[in-house]
Amino acid sequence: MTGPRDEDTIKWFKWLDELSVFLQVPGYAQQFIKNRDCQSLFFRIMRSNKDVADMPVSEDLITNPFEPLQQALFSLFKEKSNAVVIRNKCVASGVLDYLVYDLGQLTATSARKPQRFQEMVSKYTIDKDKKSKASNHSTKFWAKGTGYGTNYDEDAEGSDWNHVDYMKKQDVKSEQISRLLQGIDEFLGMDDSRRIQVGSEGKEEVTEDSESNAKLFHFLEASCLVPVLETYLKNDSLLDMGRYPILYATVFSMVRSISEDPALVPLLEPLPDQSTSLYDTLKNLNSMAETILRRLKKVETAKLDKSKEPEKKDKEIKPVESEEGQDSELTAEQKETSVEDQLKLATDIADTFTSVQERVSNFRDIQGSVENSLEIKTDQKSLYERYRDALRPHQFGEVSIENKKTTAVHHYRSRYSGEGVTGPKIKRLIQEVGTLSSNLPLHLGSSVFLRVDEERIDVMRALITGPEGTPYENGCFQFDIYCPSEYPKGPPLVNLQTTGGGSVRFNPNLYNCGKVCLSLLGTWEGGTNEKWNEKTSTLLQVMVSIQSLIFVEQPYFNEPGYESDMNTPHGKQQSQEYNDVIRLGTLRWAIVEQLRTPSQGFEEVIKNHFLLKIPSLITQMKAWLKEAKLSKTVGQFQRTVKLVQDMRVELEKLDPSSVSLLEELKLSDEDKDKDKEEKSDVPSEKEEVPE
Repeated sequence: MTGPRDEDTIKWFKWLDELSVFLQVPGYAQQFIKNRDCQSLFFRIMRSNKDVADMPVSEDLITNPFEPLQQALFSLFKEKSNAVVIRNKCVASGVLDYLVYDLGQLTATSARKPQRFQEMVSKYTIDKDKKSKASNHSTKFWAKGTGYGTNYDEDAEGSDWNHVDYMKKQDVKSEQISRLLQGIDEFLGMDDSRRIQVGSEGKEEVTEDSESNAKLFHFLEASCLVPVLETYLKNDSLLDMGRYPILYATVFSMVRSISEDPALVPLLEPLPDQSTSLYDTLKNLNSMAETILRRLKKVETAKLDKSKEPEKKDKEIKPVESEEGQDSELTAEQKETSVEDQLKLATDIADTFTSVQERVSNFRDIQGSVENSLEIKTDQKSLYERYRDALRPHQFGEVSIENKKTTAVHHYRSRYSGEGVTGPKIKRLIQEVGTLSSNLPLHLGSSVFLRVDEERIDVMRALITGPEGTPYENGCFQFDIYCPSEYPKGPPLVNLQTTGGGSVRFNPNLYNCGKVCLSLLGTWEGGTNEKWNEKTSTLLQVMVSIQSLIFVEQPYFNEPGYESDMNTPHGKQQSQEYNDVIRLGTLRWAIVEQLRTPSQGFEEVIKNHFLLKIPSLITQMKAWLKEAKLSKTVGQFQRTVKLVQDMRVELEKLDPSSVSLLEELKLSDEDKDKDKEEKSDVPSEKEEVPE
């Protein structure tokens, strides 16, 4: 087995190998000598092996001795002298191979074409003996706390995962990745002569460079660089970006650098085996930035209007809790700083897209490409694509949740009307709303839609469609959401509004009063890892938790203690009877009633949802009628028949052309007889509430 000293020796041989490659670049030796860390490491290696470990070198340098080598190289790039020679030498000698390989290791990202890097990878010793141990934990039907979580189980032996330590490690890694990306960015922008220039007539002109253009493009196209950039650009969470501002600023700078090099612009366009191009990913991110900028503008306008009001004497200033947990007043300067930080990040995204858009458009003009030449025709699109295209524009919106025309009072109106909107809450919500505007789940099986109040960013409504294969299938369930004054230190408040006026308890975790039980919301017991965390928990997690952990196939087993009856005859019977009641509730209140009186603010969503789901609804109802006929629940078939026919009437009103299609839901003679038999045995029309 290799001992510690042997592993250490191997690392230093790698260091010397990398140094020998870097020294081939003209001017690198001078930068190496100027760098004190490089000097210390070099003298350490020159001593005898038995004395190496005793050299007075900082622990950080011992842990990562390769970074000083790279920093000396990046200093050379910044000087931009003899740029063409240095750039070509870096490509030819393998210097760029080292940098991109290290980037892949740091970010755990594979190359687009791994075989291109096989020779380079063979120079490194990769420990293949470290294999993840399979978990022996027993599988549970529902997650502890019925909330969001990770694979971490705090009850498992040896579990010592710590959130704070994890975040610290992420910060260190972020800094390392940032420095490496900055260096590669300096390399890409080193030769100004290669950049796209603006001509005398205001049009961009491409400056040709005959030196190794094709080689550089094919190298980067095959490397991990594009997947790395793609990963960061797909993370459209301003909250995450705000934690690592230098990293994301570097990513945006690198994308701009690529767009400015005529040989590299194609990296932004669709590549083989790529689902979404870097340009389209940036375009999606820009939509989020525009939402944030609009909201920030409203905040600034509101502050300006407030400043014009006459100052009131003895004005009460509500205290807000500081980062240290003590009460303090949030000063105007602090508020301005938080707004400016978000404004800077959103503006950087918008400016990057504007710059890249111009250059990509220019590249397409030169290449004679047509942007929409590969667009699929409407009649060739799948049902999912038609559903996505029809619902995407309505998935997120800013509306007046309560105005003179509104009849549906928000559940938390009395609560938020007496509370102000604090600075920390505004900052966090602007970050989250920007993410939600482009990151909500949208799929045929189940989707989430959101409305944010135009004036109060902390007041929201969500609509979640029931997942396929569950007793909630295709139903539209409305939730009222409010982020109280302590947010984000505490969780949001969420209440289900689709309860049939309190007549249906749709789930052990969804009370007929609308209460939503989730450990994430603090309304359900759960482990530490399942509770609200102000640093990492989000509104999106809350909505996805409801969608995936509450709207399940067998909600009966969400009740603690009932899990032990799974796969037993008694458990199956109880679960089916529970689902019978839930199906009736879904049909009556989440389908028929939503067709008759759609949730305010979601009218277009509900209309398009049901229009496009008519074939799915027919299949679903035929299956539910078949199962209702066999159900032991008294009156289940007769009630299902009535509600299915009510649904059919409403769908025909919505789409008269669907009449012939909906004929499939007409009862057969046998079903009519069954319906008549049950009518005399049907209980009162009052909805049953499962206990």
